[in-house]
Amino acid sequence: MSQQILIVDDDPVQRRLYGEIVGSMGFRAETANDGDVALDMLLGSDQPLRPDCVLLDLNMPDVDGMTVLEKLTPTLPDLPVVVLTGHGGVDIAVEAMRAGAADFLVKPVAPE
Repeated sequence: MSQQILIVDDDPVQRRLYGEIVGSMGFRAETANDGDVALDMLLGSDQPLRPDCVLLDLNMPDVDGMTVLEKLTPTLPDLPVVVLTGHGGVDIAVEAMRAGAADFLVKPVAPE
């Protein structure tokens, strides 16, 4: 069974592109269009999704990526979360890493 990656981004084009990239690498992609949906998929259902990794956009309306990260980390501390943002800065990267992110990437992200 291939590994699964959850892609959380409010931009449908980004979700599709990341899904194609991870799919071409042999991973199964699941997607969530906002933080609320992601939290429900991971924490709120009777059969929660347990991906091998989460690609998480920071800048989303309503429930942003940092809030998602802060809620996931205590419950799923071993789940690697890679934070993505189009507005990268050292302060944001440090905050995300302290909140439990495994890595921090600035968009646009190259497939490598």
